[in-house]
Amino acid sequence: MSNVNDKPELHQVKDGIEAIKEGLEGRNAKIEEIEQRIDALDEALPRAAAAEKVYTTGDESRDAGAKALGAGIVSAFRKFSGADYKRDGFNDSNAGVVVPTPTFAGITRLLEERSLPRQISRVLPMTSQQLIVPTVTSIVSGQWIANQGDSVTVDGSTTFGSKAGGTVTAEAVAVLGKISRELDDDAIVAMETVLGEIYADALANAENAAFLTHDGVTSGQPFTGLFEDSNISASSLDTAAGAASDTMAEVLTYSNLVSLLAEVPVMHQQRAGFIMSPSVWAQVQKLVDGDSRPLINVNNFSEGVAPRLLGRPVYVNDQAPAFNATTSADQAFILCGDYATACVMGDRQAVEVEVSDHVFMQTRERALLVSERCGFKTILPAALRKLSTDIA
Repeated sequence: MSNVNDKPELHQVKDGIEAIKEGLEGRNAKIEEIEQRIDALDEALPRAAAAEKVYTTGDESRDAGAKALGAGIVSAFRKFSGADYKRDGFNDSNAGVVVPTPTFAGITRLLEERSLPRQISRVLPMTSQQLIVPTVTSIVSGQWIANQGDSVTVDGSTTFGSKAGGTVTAEAVAVLGKISRELDDDAIVAMETVLGEIYADALANAENAAFLTHDGVTSGQPFTGLFEDSNISASSLDTAAGAASDTMAEVLTYSNLVSLLAEVPVMHQQRAGFIMSPSVWAQVQKLVDGDSRPLINVNNFSEGVAPRLLGRPVYVNDQAPAFNATTSADQAFILCGDYATACVMGDRQAVEVEVSDHVFMQTRERALLVSERCGFKTILPAALRKLSTDIA
């Protein structure tokens, strides 16, 4: 049999085959290198159990915001304890991989579900400690010009608050909690959503109280809430007893509710809404006509939709003044108006989480501090009215 080397054509084919093999081996090595880099990048990404997506676009579930804040709490806890924060589903080969800091957008969505001012007022980002937003104490009016060349006089009734009183100042609000030193890394990760819910509720309740019932004078209450704002006019009363000595039970009538909405300036009525506590809303629902028929139609109630009164949304909030049938002092207990125009919330600083083992050293517990900085101000009181008791 003749040798391959005796036939140049076959030798050339053999050399060609060898060159192809070498090229394939080089390509395969390159492909393998690329795959290894992909695997390394894939390991660096957060991954939840059961292939659940961690970061998604579009609408998020109700738990997404809680997970965002909870992830921030867990991250701070584990960084404090010297451990890298890893999601469920990571294996030992992923040691040292740190999950990115949760976006503030997710936490904001969580607070918006619970914080009334974030839902209905105008929220402004603050780039400094103070934001100049003057209060309008009276409204400018337009003037018709009869003849060309006539001058327009300054409307002397239009007044803006002074610069000193026309600022939104961001103040810190913090929630301080305790965590046992025995709570390990795995346990804190498992509680991520629960922790997010708990601290979001606490922050939102603090925002609601500042927005509604703080007096701006008491220690720890730097803002004046809507129910305590003397610049918001009280609605005229169709008094039950015909004298200026009516209690909350006597003032809460369908006639007074109609008057309350009617006294909101017409330009603000379409965007008006009512704010009241659960106990006051319960009394409103009990109002009946002369034949004991409910004045509030049951068709006004739908799951997931704000209840309505006189065609306007009702915002029921625990921080609003509770019903007190025998109160012996003047008390505003229902608000009505255009909050998006009248109210401003300044958002200065994103939610921060800090952990310390010094605060509660005696009890061998760790302090968990969740804080933010924000501010509130009513800039157009004329767009609001309040229903108040009238005690002589």
